Amino acid sequence: MITSKISVLIHHGQQAIPDLDAVTLPEIFRGRPVIRGGIRADDARKLEKLCPTGAIGTEPLCIDLGKCVFCGECQLACPDFIRFTNDHKLASASREALIIKEGVDKPVEFCEELVRPEIPKLFKNALKLRQVSAGGGR
Repeated sequence: MITSKISVLIHHGQQAIPDLDAVTLPEIFRGRPVIRGGIRADDARKLEKLCPTGAIGTEPLCIDLGKCVFCGECQLACPDFIRFTNDHKLASASREALIIKEGVDKPVEFCEELVRPEIPKLFKNALKLRQVSAGGGR
């Protein structure tokens, strides 16, 4: 029994990243989007229709990270106005912090005061990040 567990560890290697701040992400990684200001209203409406999940709003132009699947179609359609950064810190305790607005290039804020006090006590160091592929990729 123990030998099969050791065998799995040998074959799979280390499953956790000890220091997330030291990680270098590949260039193709799509993290936090940035929307440059000045996009025309008709182009914004095209982007809104293009988004498969309805994550793009037009008044004002914004991307809702709670709905976005990071498909990259908006960046392909308007590369001069939308780009995805390598910023992987996209968690928030408030819904409003997940709305990326036009002309704002700052990290997603995580307000620890909004987290219920029992959560850190229950989970301590048990929370791990995990990559999930929701539909293949390019």
